[in-house]
Amino acid sequence: MELSFEVESLQASLFKANEDHDEKELAFAILQKFVLGFALTQYGMEVKVTLRSMSIDMVDGPNQRTPLLESFAKGQGTPDTSGDDDLVRLHYIKVQKDSPDYMSVHEGIDQTVSIDLSTFVISAAPEPILTLYDFMMSTFVSPPTGTNPPTPSSRGNDTNPMDGEISPPVVDTGKIRVRVKLTSIQSKHI
Repeated sequence: MELSFEVESLQASLFKANEDHDEKELAFAILQKFVLGFALTQYGMEVKVTLRSMSIDMVDGPNQRTPLLESFAKGQGTPDTSGDDDLVRLHYIKVQKDSPDYMSVHEGIDQTVSIDLSTFVISAAPEPILTLYDFMMSTFVSPPTGTNPPTPSSRGNDTNPMDGEISPPVVDTGKIRVRVKLTSIQSKHI
């Protein structure tokens, strides 16, 4: 089975609501040329994801934006079918041990993840970064409730109720290889 999915341009806005349920735009992002490829075979699967470019602007007010993150892919602006001008390239392979190519091609590695990143430029203005940090902390991190953390006996399958002994953990003997390559990262102070 093979699946291919491509989006030429994706624009997204991030809004935050206050106590009066009024929404204020915090950030605006543009992603260019997102491609997802998926292949499932008898002995494994392969996923390829590419992204040509990305920019994130913090919104300071009506029609006022401060760049927070920009990207410059190799060869950006010149058409290239080899994929060398992509900002992000992710390649994931998972292969079963009974595959004929398991040792010869995959070197006995069950899963391989390769990530290539081109140049990112981060604008280091303190106010937009603090605003985004505050939004993430108030949205995705729940406040402490005052309850105690779970004790070992309340976690579930860690103990055997008959004899109180701790059961041994399940060990996966599979191997994974991860390779990440970042061309460069730059910062601009505003």
